[in-house]
Amino acid sequence: MFYWGTFTTCYIEGLGLTAFKKVSEHIISAILSASMLLLYRNRAYFDRGVIKLLFFSIIATIGSELAFIFYVSVLGFSNFFGHILKILAFFLVYRALIETGLVKPYNLLFFDLKRNEASLRKAQEELDSRATQLDIANQELESFSYTVSHDLRSPLRAINGFSRILMEKHAPQLSEEVHYYLRLVNDNTKRMGELIDDLLDFSRLSRQPLNKENVDPVALVRQVMEELRIEQEGRKVEIIIGDSTAGSGEVLPDCQAAPRLLKLVFTNLLENALKFTRKREAAVIEVGYQMEGDARVRAVRLLAQPRL
Repeated sequence: MFYWGTFTTCYIEGLGLTAFKKVSEHIISAILSASMLLLYRNRAYFDRGVIKLLFFSIIATIGSELAFIFYVSVLGFSNFFGHILKILAFFLVYRALIETGLVKPYNLLFFDLKRNEASLRKAQEELDSRATQLDIANQELESFSYTVSHDLRSPLRAINGFSRILMEKHAPQLSEEVHYYLRLVNDNTKRMGELIDDLLDFSRLSRQPLNKENVDPVALVRQVMEELRIEQEGRKVEIIIGDSTAGSGEVLPDCQAAPRLLKLVFTNLLENALKFTRKREAAVIEVGYQMEGDARVRAVRLLAQPRL
């Protein structure tokens, strides 16, 4: 246009706009429509009032461009209406950006902050709802544990009571073997009572802190093996307590733990070791820990195997 000094004719007096101008107006309207679509996709980054004003501003601009297509005279109604829409579009942009930015500047500057605050509030509400549901579930679990423990204690008391009656009132008529089995019954009812207490403690884990104290794992393992001696009858079972991986023969180190719960862990592991070596007359059960560098890993490894 500046170099050749020519420009395509857009308006002819008495005829109106040329085809070039009309096509250009449609292209401009299409670009404005695309901008409105992009604005809608990014509406989350705008204030709701601002987004409405910008939408109406773009619509008014598209209307003004289309109105210009139909005017024949610069003094015609179509031209006049197109300029009215253009003024309205500018006014809406002013309301959306200039006036809002001056009257409510914090709404624009801290819109992201307000949106994040709303998201955090919603997340907190969901977290509170989940916490309430978890608390209800814990209460139900504790209630269930109390009910189960009560129902289990009744037959235990009966078993323990009748076995004591046999041992105390009919001792002369009973053989030593029967006395031995009655003592096993009493020991196992006592152990069952401890397991019930452990069940109650487990139900309270999420509501109360663990009462940790210094525990000697070696004494705990020996106690468990003594309680499981009936599982070892008629078999040759060797228990090795120490650091088998390092080869130093050092016993298990003391640790901080809840004694009854740690005992329950040893009981389950040692019972499994005895169970899976039941078909072997001779078995070796090894309890130890491992070293990783200079750090002593407080883990227990159980091996159930025949000695080679």
